[in-house]
Amino acid sequence: MLSASTSPRPPATFSSSRTNNVIAFIATTRFITISLLIHFVLIIASGSFVLFKADTSRTDFITGGDGFILTAENAPQMPKEDLIAPDVKPEAVSTPPSVAPAIGAITSTMTQTAFTMASPALGGAGIEGVAKLNAPTAGTIGLGTLGSRAGGSAMRMFGVQSKANSIVVCLDVSSSMITGEKSLQTYEVLEKEVIKVIRDLSTLARFGVVVFSKDAQTYRDVLVRATNEEKDKAVNFIKKFAPMQARNPKASVEEQEFHHGTRADRGLEIAFTMQPDVIFFVSDGEPTGTLPAQILEQVKVTQQQLPRPAIINAIAFLADGGQKFMKDLASQNLGGFREIKPKDVK
Repeated sequence: MLSASTSPRPPATFSSSRTNNVIAFIATTRFITISLLIHFVLIIASGSFVLFKADTSRTDFITGGDGFILTAENAPQMPKEDLIAPDVKPEAVSTPPSVAPAIGAITSTMTQTAFTMASPALGGAGIEGVAKLNAPTAGTIGLGTLGSRAGGSAMRMFGVQSKANSIVVCLDVSSSMITGEKSLQTYEVLEKEVIKVIRDLSTLARFGVVVFSKDAQTYRDVLVRATNEEKDKAVNFIKKFAPMQARNPKASVEEQEFHHGTRADRGLEIAFTMQPDVIFFVSDGEPTGTLPAQILEQVKVTQQQLPRPAIINAIAFLADGGQKFMKDLASQNLGGFREIKPKDVK
């Protein structure tokens, strides 16, 4: 039996139970709660909360090796005495003169060379056999005399040879080339030899042809490349001005009169304008119109004005005069001289 003074306790509600749980949780975690509150107060007091701050300053690229890139701050300083340039005096360089030296002052450096004198143009008749070995110098006269240019090809006429890159044949076509002991047949020997020289030219060579008698005529005003076409045209030019035209009734008076005279000065004058390495001069007699001594002096003056003097080889073909002039012409211009006599073409 229950007493009257004891009353039953009311059942707990859900709300009061939840509150009690919160209070119990707070009580058990009071240390954490107090710590968070203190930090929150400090954050509010400072006015900012920085999680990350980007570094916006620009830096140069630096490799993994520390200090690899030199800057003005970390570059090693050289002593001032090491920066003084050494006292080096430049060597003097000599400059070659722009004016070609006089012919007489040029010395030859040509080497010994041997060659035979058998010429196809002479039908197998050798010209005094085989040339002797010699080491020619400026002023040497002889069959073996060679005037040469470095890197050129060999050019030979009646055994007189030169090595050059360019050539001018200066050919006497006066009517005297077929008179006296000379004839159409002997001139054909000369013509064949001249044509052979042209035909044998390397395609890398350049050449020109000048014929002279009363005056001078040239195949071209300048040197041309030795192509087959140019060679053919040059051969036709030579045949056109053959001395037989002086007797040709079909030729004009002007063409016939052209072959009267031996103006060697005019032939050489035109040949020099082309500035070849070598001139092959062929004649049968004494020059007309100008004295030999005057021609030699004109040649000397012209040679001194050229960038490089030309070598002049002279051939006296069945000459009845002018041998001394042609010898001097060759000897004073580093060339070779050869006289072809009647017995050599029979």
